Amino acid sequence: MPPKKDEHADAALRAIQAILKNPSINHFATLEQDNAKLLEDKNKRAILQEVQEQRLIELLGLKKKAQDLADSLALRLTSEQKANKDLADGNAAAKRQLKAAQDAHEDVSKKLGRLASFSVKMLPTSAIQGLESLYEKAREFAETTFGVDFPEDIIRDSEAWDSLKKHEGTHSMTVLRDNTQVAKQMRVAAALAVLSRELSSSIFQATYSVGPVGGDKLSELLDKIAEKNPEVECHLRSVLLAATPQSLYDENAEEWAKKAVKNLMAIMKKLFPKGGPGRDRLRDGLQEVCDRALAVWRTVQRVEGRVMLDFEPEYDDDDTEPKTLVFQLATLSEPIGKKPQQNGGVYPPQANGGHTSGTGKKSQNKPPPPSRVDTSPPDPYVVVWPEFYIHTDGQQTVLSSARVVSQAQLNEAKKEDLNFHSKRASRQSQRKRTMSKSESVGSPGGSSGDVFVSSPTTSKSFLPPRGGGGHGND
Repeated sequence: MPPKKDEHADAALRAIQAILKNPSINHFATLEQDNAKLLEDKNKRAILQEVQEQRLIELLGLKKKAQDLADSLALRLTSEQKANKDLADGNAAAKRQLKAAQDAHEDVSKKLGRLASFSVKMLPTSAIQGLESLYEKAREFAETTFGVDFPEDIIRDSEAWDSLKKHEGTHSMTVLRDNTQVAKQMRVAAALAVLSRELSSSIFQATYSVGPVGGDKLSELLDKIAEKNPEVECHLRSVLLAATPQSLYDENAEEWAKKAVKNLMAIMKKLFPKGGPGRDRLRDGLQEVCDRALAVWRTVQRVEGRVMLDFEPEYDDDDTEPKTLVFQLATLSEPIGKKPQQNGGVYPPQANGGHTSGTGKKSQNKPPPPSRVDTSPPDPYVVVWPEFYIHTDGQQTVLSSARVVSQAQLNEAKKEDLNFHSKRASRQSQRKRTMSKSESVGSPGGSSGDVFVSSPTTSKSFLPPRGGGGHGND
């Protein structure tokens, strides 16, 4: 530690006094050294002071920076505190909104659950089973009931055949009143055509929530809705199915089946003598087919998409062709050709009002077909069992192909009918010539040889041979 200022001054004073008392070189040297030390100390103090001042400046600068940083941190802290408050307020608001949303969701869920209880859960398309087996059941019925020999008195009774021949489903067929193989084939085809159209109008309904009285109008309404908005139609159907008590649903379904059997019996029963086993088998067979149709259609009614029928399917090259009716009692089943696009379809019009366009897509806007004339080109087939298809996700999927009688099969029936009428006309002409010759022989002036003479009391009307009682839609 350097000597204090008074100490240096006292030392210098004592040195001067010593020189004055005893001046010498050593004394002067000592005085010089003391002065040098005094100067050095002064310089050191100046440097120290300068360093201290510099450090003070630096400290002041650091202090300012620290203050600025503190101010900045304080500002940030205030900002973050405000942000935290805003965040807390936002969280509180979000919690309130979430609570409100949860309450609303719970309310909507309750309402949706209540609405869901008003409808049944619809099934996927894959749940549809039995359309092919239903056709096989109907074909088996037609073949075992109509593909057999009919009694001669029924063959000859033209009135008994009128209902079958005049039905809309058989207009394009030649129904032969005979027991040949071709005649049996046409009877089977005609029976299938009549049966399928009656099933379409009586069994293949959108719902059995309503019975036959008024039920067809409800199905028509659902058909129209399905064309524009299949989802709405599906929802309405599900609500109707849920709202209908099972007992009422079953009762209505039975009423539809009874209606179908009654209408079919009215058309077919005259071909089977009253009181005979044939009529009982007819009724039992029709009941079995209708019961099978009901069982299949109960599932169809609960499918998401709407299953539709088409008695006038048209096909493009990329579409699946209908299937030619193959008779188990005969081998005729020639492949059918492509349907000409200029043709309006197989007539008569589809029973449920539906039509198809040239692209194979279903449409309800197709105008009614013109009247059939003899000069029109023949259709390559006549539909005896409809095509089943379904609307799902804007697409149409064929579930079961139509069954048809090919033009070759129709032509064979027409050929047989023409041959029969030609032979019948020839026999009638020969009979007239024979009768005329007999009358001339028995007249005055005529020959009195041993000849047969006809008389009104002994002559018999012309009866065709067995199996030739009548042909065609005469």
